[in-house]
Amino acid sequence: MFIQCDTIASAKRELIQAIREEGYEQHIEKGSFEKEATYRRQVPNVLVDIMTPQEKFDKPAHVTDLEIRKYAATLVDPDCPKNADYTYGERIADQIQEVIAMMSYSKNTNQGVIEVGAPEDILLKNPPCLRLIQFMFYEEKLNMSVYFRSNDIESAFLMNMYGLAELQNIVAMIAGLEPGKISYMCAGAHIYIFGG
Repeated sequence: MFIQCDTIASAKRELIQAIREEGYEQHIEKGSFEKEATYRRQVPNVLVDIMTPQEKFDKPAHVTDLEIRKYAATLVDPDCPKNADYTYGERIADQIQEVIAMMSYSKNTNQGVIEVGAPEDILLKNPPCLRLIQFMFYEEKLNMSVYFRSNDIESAFLMNMYGLAELQNIVAMIAGLEPGKISYMCAGAHIYIFGG
């Protein structure tokens, strides 16, 4: 499924509509809420191009700029408190410095890749949902592609994407480039259905 949207908030709205209309029911045998949710409604293999992820004019009021900055900081802070077997910060921090250096000096490359996932994640009870971030310069902008193995569109998508857009903005600013679009890929974009 391919969706093109202007903003992160419009991407969320279109994803939820697509999940409700075209999704399938998956009873949860392993994963988040396996004992609480009855099932998740899900669409597989989603690609969403968010053309202006820096635009926040339609951002919901409950998602503040301070919360976005705090979440973005956890993506690059190796010392942020752990609430699981890993943090994104400890996996991303060293790599983001290399990507910034790379994009500053040789922007025309396909090697600006941050691998968030690790082979040993297969053994974790709750492995990271965000697995890969790639920066590429084309159409005169620094564009970002992100890959999620799974993503809760109702409760996690906005913060994930606003935080990643903030990260994209920081990389672009330090590298002296203009931020472009975000291409969001997800193998299992879903909403949880509780009870009944």
